[in-house]
Amino acid sequence: MKKFLPAKRAMLTLYLLMAVIGLFLNAILYRYVTMAPDYVITIISQAVWGLILLVSIFVIPHYFLRAKFVIVGDEITAAGGYFTYRTDHMRIGAVKSVSVIITPFGTFTGLNFVVINALGARTFMSFYKKKDAEAIADIINKRIREMAKDTNSEEKK
Repeated sequence: MKKFLPAKRAMLTLYLLMAVIGLFLNAILYRYVTMAPDYVITIISQAVWGLILLVSIFVIPHYFLRAKFVIVGDEITAAGGYFTYRTDHMRIGAVKSVSVIITPFGTFTGLNFVVINALGARTFMSFYKKKDAEAIADIINKRIREMAKDTNSEEKK
């Protein structure tokens, strides 16, 4: 059984990204919204920061606490979600391809993704360490090749 969890660096990266978005929205608000009174701009700015704070406190940690990817035998289980909890179970024999998306600074940020394409389904797993994302793809590809060899050897008999 192999169990993979999202990278904690990705959570930090998302926090930093949320702060940058907040600063950018504040700069736009104070720079370009000149027709509204100051107290309205202040209220809008506080609402934006409140929303960013709520997302940073509840949504992001919730995802990182509940998300996981487990490979047991010939079955894959991917669980997680931001607002709802979703669990996907898939047999490795049904998998047609595995794609690994590694961002330019994926080693430092943890913003790496794994996409598993199967017969009529697609599983998208977010925020894994680079080595974990590559390991997931390697394990699944290795098992797919083993199953293909077994199938070919049975057909020849």
